[in-house]
Amino acid sequence: MKSRTGQKSVRKGKAGEREFIRTIAELTDDQVQLNRHLDQSRDGGDDTGTGTFSLEIKRHTTASPSPLREWWQ
Repeated sequence: MKSRTGQKSVRKGKAGEREFIRTIAELTDDQVQLNRHLDQSRDGGDDTGTGTFSLEIKRHTTASPSPLREWWQ
């Protein structure tokens, strides 16, 4: 069983992914349809993707250069 902090983090991540997907759909008049990869935590990989791009969504209030470098890797 996950801790409350872990559960909160998971909910925050899922909400961020859904928000990102909705925003991309709105900005492209639904021409770009992204889907959450629900099996990513089990299989590893990205949060969303199109087949051409793999996207890892991060929701972070502030990010210093160090985490940004890690995320780009």
